[in-house]
Order: sequence, then structure tokens, then C-alpha cells
Amino acid sequence: MSERIITEIPPKFNISSLFKRVAIYCRVSTYHIAQGESLKAQIDRYQKMVEDRCDWMLVKTYSDTASGRNTTGRTEFTDLMNDCKNGKIDLVITKSISRFGRNTVDILSNIRQLKKYNVDVFFEIENMHTSDSKSELLLSFISAVAQDDSAAKSHNIRVGIECQLNKGTSNLYSRPCYGYRKGKNGNLTIDEM
Repeated sequence: MSERIITEIPPKFNISSLFKRVAIYCRVSTYHIAQGESLKAQIDRYQKMVEDRCDWMLVKTYSDTASGRNTTGRTEFTDLMNDCKNGKIDLVITKSISRFGRNTVDILSNIRQLKKYNVDVFFEIENMHTSDSKSELLLSFISAVAQDDSAAKSHNIRVGIECQLNKGTSNLYSRPCYGYRKGKNGNLTIDEM
């Protein structure tokens, strides 16, 4: 009897090429309870969105609790960018441009990096894909507005605090600090103990 020869014929396509590899990015600014609930709601919403698509495969969900002014301290965002660079992701889904940040230069720089890696980003609120040829101009405009809005809010908060301090109505004056306690009238007194 002759020996059988088996020839393996490799598939002509990779099964993973049938699916778009999707990442979810969510961010909130503070650890406040309401923000934590918002973060959970964002994650749940986008995971459901990916599950509902038969041509999408969830790679990972990334989430940060940090300011959007810059990427410093946003470890999950850094991980997302590295995974995109390493070819693990085709599409990133996020709530809005402001989730990527509030600094126009940073946002555009990160989007351009992702385009180099052939990664599309979908911003749900703006209903925009970065793969669209008109997206960069619109991104510039929207992110500039978000940056200006953030700066205006910050300025208004500082002015409000300064006004309260000048009027003497700020709670900052009556906050307990080391070596002091609140007296009966609410003013700070030296803690003798």
C-alpha cells in the first residue's frame, strides 16, 4: 500500500478580516458619583452598539477618569493609541470629540496619528467618522469651540470664587485646616488640643 500525501491548502482569506475590530473609548472628568454613573452608561451603550452589529468585534473598552485638557494621566487613552499603532483596532467609538480632549492641537494630532494607523474614529454626538474626507475641517471647528467653551467655564468659575472671596461669603474661609476647628459661630478658631 502506498503512503498518502496530504497537502494543506491555506484559506484565501483571514476570518478576522470579515470583522471590523472595534474599541470603545469613554472618559469622564471627575470621580463624582454622577460621573461614575455616566461612565458606566457610556460603556454599556457602546458595548450594546457593538454587539448589535454582526460585522463588528469588540477588542477592548478603554475608560479614563481624568481631565480632557491634555492626555497626561490618561493611561487608558495611551493604551488605546498603542493598540491602534500595533494594528489591533480598525474603529474607535466614542461619545463626542470632547471625550478625546479639549485641546484642538492634541485632538487633531491624535486623529492624524490614528489615520496613519488606518484607524477610523466615530464620534456619536457629532455623527462623524474621521475617515470622511471633510471631517478634519469640521473636527478643527468643533474642537476649537469645545476648547473655548472649556476655557470660558474655567474663567467663570475663577471669577465666581474671587467674587465670593471678596464679599466674604466663600466657604473657603471657613474650611477647617490643620491646627484649627470651626467655632460655635462658624469661624475658625485655634484648636488647643
